[in-house]
Amino acid sequence: MGTFLAILCFALVIVLIQNPHNQKETEQNNYTPDSQIKYHLYKGKEFSFNKEELHFVCTKYNPYYAALKQTNQDFFLNRLEDFIKQKDYYIVGGDAYREMPILISAAAIQISFGLREYLCPYFSNIIIHPQEYIGYDPLRILIGNVQGDSITLSWKHFFEDYQKADGKNVGLHEMAHALQVQYLFNTHRYNRRNEFRTDFEFYDKIDDDVLHSEKLKTDSLFDSNALSDPNEFWATSVELFFERPQELSIRHPRLYKSIVLVLNQDPSEGGLFK
Repeated sequence: MGTFLAILCFALVIVLIQNPHNQKETEQNNYTPDSQIKYHLYKGKEFSFNKEELHFVCTKYNPYYAALKQTNQDFFLNRLEDFIKQKDYYIVGGDAYREMPILISAAAIQISFGLREYLCPYFSNIIIHPQEYIGYDPLRILIGNVQGDSITLSWKHFFEDYQKADGKNVGLHEMAHALQVQYLFNTHRYNRRNEFRTDFEFYDKIDDDVLHSEKLKTDSLFDSNALSDPNEFWATSVELFFERPQELSIRHPRLYKSIVLVLNQDPSEGGLFK
């Protein structure tokens, strides 16, 4: 009931994207040959969000942004504008709300806020489903994934995760995967300065030991998905880094410090490194 009321309240305040000339509604065959999905396509470079709109939405729904000092908020919004202009947004079914591209893009800026490179140019598409969706190869139900040049998310889960700091945040999770793909798996493209890859080596020296130790615990911070795969362990570690920083730093100080180094920011201290 609490979740239903939260969603209902959100529905009363979010604002529809007003039928811009760049909107297209069409049939999509990208996911599977026997399924056609209707979507709205919005070109980020044609959005006309002003700074006041971006500030209002991020202050209301993104606690990370709301806690920043004004100078850092200005810097955040400049990056957010740049990021939005670089992407195409495919909003599947139903209504398209301005909060969708703004907040999902803000999650990308949040995770990369301490980095010099923040646009993730390998990913040109952000696909937004209203709720869980079907993934193929293998067949499964998903709330988010990174594949090809697309970052895909369930809006329902994305929005709900930002309303509580319980260590689960599908937006941060998928953006953590996107950083891996951008800077670890595509090093021959785009990346003239790969500081992320260099600093990630410090994390990589620690994560296996923590993963194995967590498997032996009955009160693990990490879920079974995180403990099944090193890449999932990384993405879940980033969720905990932002959502439960004090607990992660106490239980696994070396792991926490390695992520501080990789992302060049420390949520437990409330600030960024310069």
